[in-house]
Amino acid sequence: MRVVDLIIEDVAFGGKGVGREHGKAIFVPYTIEGEKVSAEVIREK
Repeated sequence: MRVVDLIIEDVAFGGKGVGREHGKAIFVPYTIEGEKVSAEVIREK
């Protein structure tokens, strides 16, 4: 697993925050727009 630092840009349907790394969307639960987070990537498509 790897850890990424993100800024949550939006909130998706279902309430998960959305950040982006290299153009890929990363969904992070329990976050709000504008929040800066470190998130562990557990699955990629």
